[in-house]
Amino acid sequence: ASARMATQERFKEARSGILFSSDVIQFGAPATREMYIHRVGRTARAGKAGDAVLILGELEQAFLAAVQDLPLQQHAKHDELKRVNELLVKATTSWLSSAPLRAAAGGAFASLLVHYKATHRVLHMQEDDAIQASSDLLLGCGLVDQPVITRRLAVMLGIEKNPLIQCAKRLGDQEELMLEVPDLSLRRADPGAEEMKNQRSREMDEDWVSITNMPMGGGFSSFQNPEIQPFFEKWGFGADMETQLWGVISEDVVFWKSVNMDHDQYRTQDSSRSQVTSESFQEMLDAFFKDREVLSVLHASTGVRVISPSKVAVQWQPMSTKVVSMSFFNKLEDAGCISSSGHIRGRLEEDWEDVPIVNMIREAMLMEESELYETFSPEDRREFLFRIFQHLVFGGASNQYEDHVEDYFKATKAVYKDLLSVRRNDTGDVEVLSTVASVESLSDGGVLYRKDSLLNFCYVIHDPVVRHVKVWYFGFRALW
Repeated sequence: ASARMATQERFKEARSGILFSSDVIQFGAPATREMYIHRVGRTARAGKAGDAVLILGELEQAFLAAVQDLPLQQHAKHDELKRVNELLVKATTSWLSSAPLRAAAGGAFASLLVHYKATHRVLHMQEDDAIQASSDLLLGCGLVDQPVITRRLAVMLGIEKNPLIQCAKRLGDQEELMLEVPDLSLRRADPGAEEMKNQRSREMDEDWVSITNMPMGGGFSSFQNPEIQPFFEKWGFGADMETQLWGVISEDVVFWKSVNMDHDQYRTQDSSRSQVTSESFQEMLDAFFKDREVLSVLHASTGVRVISPSKVAVQWQPMSTKVVSMSFFNKLEDAGCISSSGHIRGRLEEDWEDVPIVNMIREAMLMEESELYETFSPEDRREFLFRIFQHLVFGGASNQYEDHVEDYFKATKAVYKDLLSVRRNDTGDVEVLSTVASVESLSDGGVLYRKDSLLNFCYVIHDPVVRHVKVWYFGFRALW
């Protein structure tokens, strides 16, 4: 049974107790009419009546046309509530002195922009109106000025030239206004077809090599795809998610070496060579997280902090890549977590180790005490495809989660194809060539994340086809 049913049973069997329930309050226009009806339906159960409150900004009033046939009416104390809100704004401006709240405001503003500009299916706002509506919601909560957003998000939404927007690039814990993405101490290389062709044609014993790094999604089509990238912002990843592409010094060299940055090509300082295989992956990971040039980028763009490189001993788990079909997730329908149409079934919200469990997919993926947890076996949970889907479902702190599974599947498939190299074997079956490591710790050498969270992840993926190492990283950052 679900946790909701289990709670109900415990309440029925308890000698005494209080069970809290509430009506539904929706702040802002839902993305669709169907989403509004679904949320309102949570108020009335077992033949009982329920109330739902919808709070709309001035630029969201057009949503009412989509639900005009439903029994909505203006709140009897509408004018009084507006006056209360004005007093609230005056009383809460001091919260701007809190750095965590400022960060939360930035994440909320980015999510609202994606909501209005890219994913809303009822309100077709003009660019200026989408920006204004996003600002109005936050200004109504006491914010006195508009937060900045990442340049990457502005470009993906096509608003980078709008004078109403300020673009920022996060560097560590600081934000700096800028016009262009800065050079983070490593020379970039074009990840196009010609470069890959040249990489593949190099001799195995070649001494001259190129080292490549494209932070912020460079070389990863899904993370720059205008149809996929807005989901990452909507689901709360924002600037805390990082993708990087590194060139392996040579396919048969396991050591990463610092290089002379005055040239486009560099000579390795170590002549010892051994094939980078699954067995030697440990040595390669240790060398990767000790390398000075690697760390200069990781320190600037992620929460990774290596204090003593000599003490780095990477703790990691190999990920399975046997599953290559999205039919793997049919188990969710079999378990009743989603309907045949793909609608995600909801549940009574509760926290599981500080992670909100708001639907049955989340329950099946995380809550070990639930029978739904058995939907996926321990072997299933080691599949990289499962991990990608899980990360996208849970997202970050400002996650605007989906009511339908389609977008999760779409993004999961795109990320999987982006991060792994595959080929067809002699029998015609798809075979994954990449080796995937889930990095869990750097031992006494440093830390991977600013704060412990079940939602943190760091993957290092070796691609033997184009001699690349890919990094996919997310460090959860709480809103409060």
